[in-house]
Amino acid sequence: TASTVMIFNHACLLALVSSRTADDTTADDALIQKGPAIAFLVPNVEEDIGKTLVAIQSMDKFVQDDRKTPLLIFNEGDLTLPTKERFQNFTTREVYFPYVNWSEFPSGFDPDKNKSRFRKRSRWGYWQMCRFWIYRIWNHRILDRYSSIMRMDTDSCFTSTANAALPNLPDPQKHVYVVNKAEWPAYSVRGLFDVTQEHINKHNITPRNNVLWNRVLEWNKKGKPLPSMYNNFEITKVAFFRQPNVMAYQRAISESEPFGVFRKQWGDAPVRYLTLALFSEPDEIAYNYSTGYEHPGCLTTVLNEKQKEHQLKVQLVY
Repeated sequence: TASTVMIFNHACLLALVSSRTADDTTADDALIQKGPAIAFLVPNVEEDIGKTLVAIQSMDKFVQDDRKTPLLIFNEGDLTLPTKERFQNFTTREVYFPYVNWSEFPSGFDPDKNKSRFRKRSRWGYWQMCRFWIYRIWNHRILDRYSSIMRMDTDSCFTSTANAALPNLPDPQKHVYVVNKAEWPAYSVRGLFDVTQEHINKHNITPRNNVLWNRVLEWNKKGKPLPSMYNNFEITKVAFFRQPNVMAYQRAISESEPFGVFRKQWGDAPVRYLTLALFSEPDEIAYNYSTGYEHPGCLTTVLNEKQKEHQLKVQLVY
């Protein structure tokens, strides 16, 4: 029957997706029914790899999705095959390893002629990370497969049962964003408000979220740091952040002069707040859906958790 054929074809498609290499992001993506994914950005550093495995184990225990939500381990292309196998063997979730080119910089920005204030691990790595979450993730073709992305930092985890909605948006028809905490002060924002205001004037934008935008104006007038989304945990609606007007603003912030992400240390958290202030409606944002979530210091907390009903038995994998 027609229904039998549809079921058979869907099963074959799932088999195709599961059998292709973890880095392949091209085959028949348009045919896959879109749903949520969980995203990490993982450097080839043993400490981060180990923490990410702990985070995955905590999600497998406490996120109520029957381990059906796939994992996207964004990386610089330097994860070894044994490392990828560690991830794949550690969970029953599907795991993919989309590549991000860390050696590529915005056109017009010369890393050799600019100074970085960050020396940990790599010269520009931290700011490339901020740039990725601001703009580059939305351009990555693997997101064509998914309707929403739940972001997890490598030093995050769940220590008790998560909100039942996770990793989905609470109301996919209504919400475009879920945040851990809002109005977190961001201090490295010199010039960010001015560039945002210039973009507003140039493109005749009327900020749609008066609640957030009025708070931006208030903090800026008083000379305070700008408010930000505490977005080491967030759920984002892909279609919202890929809208042309939203992409144009994010591109102006991270890809154009004055290249504030690299030169002035603008982070993704205040840019996320400003993006939502400009383009979202107040009721499109959901707050306080991160029940059971913890960041940072997750490993210590998990290992020392004494409440038996919420205890996570972590296997030391490194």
